[in-house]
Amino acid sequence: MESIACMTTMLLIFGILSSHQSSAHSPGQPSTGFAAAIAKSLDSLLRDYSFHGVSHPRTGVTYQGKVPSNISGVRTAMVRLRSGSLRFRGLKRFHEFDIPDGVIARPYVQRLALVYQNLENWSSIYYRLPGHRFIAPVLGLLAYEAEDLPLTNSTELHILATEKPISIKFRNLAQKTGAKCVWFDPEGLPRLSDLRPGNVCITRRQGHFSVVVNSGGLVVPNLRPGGAADGWSNIWRIAGAVAGGFLFLVLSVLLLMWVKVYRREKRMKEMVHHAESEEALQKQRIGGAQLPVAPMVRTRPALENEEPMAPHSPASE
Repeated sequence: MESIACMTTMLLIFGILSSHQSSAHSPGQPSTGFAAAIAKSLDSLLRDYSFHGVSHPRTGVTYQGKVPSNISGVRTAMVRLRSGSLRFRGLKRFHEFDIPDGVIARPYVQRLALVYQNLENWSSIYYRLPGHRFIAPVLGLLAYEAEDLPLTNSTELHILATEKPISIKFRNLAQKTGAKCVWFDPEGLPRLSDLRPGNVCITRRQGHFSVVVNSGGLVVPNLRPGGAADGWSNIWRIAGAVAGGFLFLVLSVLLLMWVKVYRREKRMKEMVHHAESEEALQKQRIGGAQLPVAPMVRTRPALENEEPMAPHSPASE
């Protein structure tokens, strides 16, 4: 655990440096690149802390993770589920998250683990939104493959709410006027959406979520409105890709059929041409059938040892 704590300290230093570097070089842009890589490293670290000490997790039971003192305040938890149970039953009240039925994971696995994060006062260190300030902690919801035990170095999955969206209920907001939901996607890009009644934000995918207000300075550029709830656009993209692939498959089959028919017709034409170029045979009825016979004999037969006879001369007698 000492090595992990040392790694966490280095991670924190890199995170602070990257945040200052981002604000110094591009004050009008959301922090990405190196800062996003640091946030990903934090995700892996909190995943390991969530799995640490849980050798045989029971399905559907939430286990609270323990983090070192140098990142005190950060909270994490883990629950192991069957993919079928998540899809047909969902998961109610997973801390601030309410996951409805209809949520699928890609790539498909039989068992997965949902990891909860609450960054508390570390939120603004690992996630930045120029021109805005956080009025709620950054909450994370990530999914990992959980087929084998113990859970170590699990692969991250992608979840998608195909029916009702996932809701996140934030408690004790200090300010509500002008508040917006923000979703940081897996690449670290922020997307804003409206805060719903009851301090609720919605999403259709995993990521990190919080509530922000404009600080009266910069406006975040290149953000797509309705970000956390725009999963339907991705669904349409997937549907379009599937339709395009199906159309390509149909065209490929039609092309193969055309090539096959073309080769068959070409072969038939060659056979007809070859038959017409040969000498026609006459037909003669033999018994009850007509059989082809040669019209004439081109070469007269000769004996194998036949020699021409010498002319008979009277003088030789």
